[in-house]
Amino acid sequence: NVRVYYLLDITNNARTKVTPQTPFEFDLPTGAAGATLMQGSSPQALLNGTHVRVNGPFEPGATFVQIGFVLPQKNGEVEIAQTFPANMEHLGVIVQKVGDAKLTSPQIERQQDMPAGGDVYIAAAGGAVTAGTPVQLTITGLPHHSSVPRYIALGLALAVVVLGMWLGGRAMPQ
Repeated sequence: NVRVYYLLDITNNARTKVTPQTPFEFDLPTGAAGATLMQGSSPQALLNGTHVRVNGPFEPGATFVQIGFVLPQKNGEVEIAQTFPANMEHLGVIVQKVGDAKLTSPQIERQQDMPAGGDVYIAAAGGAVTAGTPVQLTITGLPHHSSVPRYIALGLALAVVVLGMWLGGRAMPQ
């Protein structure tokens, strides 16, 4: 599984409270599991399964929403497509580099490997993303277990069952 964290900063630059015409809500990507609001999130944020809603009105300044979830990966690759209900001034992505991990996205303009705390991270940045435009990220080269041993074990178990049924069905000599 791949752990994913969204650190969202909903900013109201006005001097008064703002209530958006449409609610700030979205669904997490398909396959997301174990979603949770993390400590430090605004009490305005609600999570129902994989549906996120942040209730207005929004006070002047920042409203922080931090969400964590996992996405399954089977073949060393994970794709994330996420649509947000508001414009993003800029996109920032950090990926812990495990194995030969690589990040690609049409929205990423620049990226580099950065060491921190004994690990290496891919730090990437992109420009503005308009509301309703999916942020698309693909991470490849992730470590994963081959499914070949599983299929070999299942095949051997099936062969033992078939052999047992064949031997059990033979007539006993008198």
